[in-house]
Amino acid sequence: DPEWPDGKPQVCGDISAIKHRLTHSLENKSKNRFVRRILQSLGKKLSKKVLPCGQVVRLFWAWMLAEMALKFYCASIVGYFELLVLNNSDGKMMIGDPSDLEKPVGERLGT
Repeated sequence: DPEWPDGKPQVCGDISAIKHRLTHSLENKSKNRFVRRILQSLGKKLSKKVLPCGQVVRLFWAWMLAEMALKFYCASIVGYFELLVLNNSDGKMMIGDPSDLEKPVGERLGT
C-alpha cells in the first residue's frame, strides 16, 4: 500500500479483524444463501468506505488525546483535594479562603 510504506498500523489490523468477525457472525446466523451473499458484499463495501485505515488512525489519536486530557483533569482535581486535606480540611468544612492555600501560613487571610 503506497499510503503506508512501513506497513499498516496495528490498530487498522484490529479494526479489520473486528469487521471480519462481525460479518462472519452475521453470515453464520443467516441460513439463507442469498442473505449471506448480500451481507458479505455489504460488509466488504462498508469496511472500505466507513472506516478506512487513515480514518481509524485519526480516530485512535483523537481518542487518546481526549483520554489523556481527562486523566490530567482528574489528576489536577486529586491534587487540589490533597492540598485541601493537607491544610486541615475534612471535605465538609474549611477555615480560610481556598485561593490562599498556596501561600505560606502566615500570609493567609484566614489566619
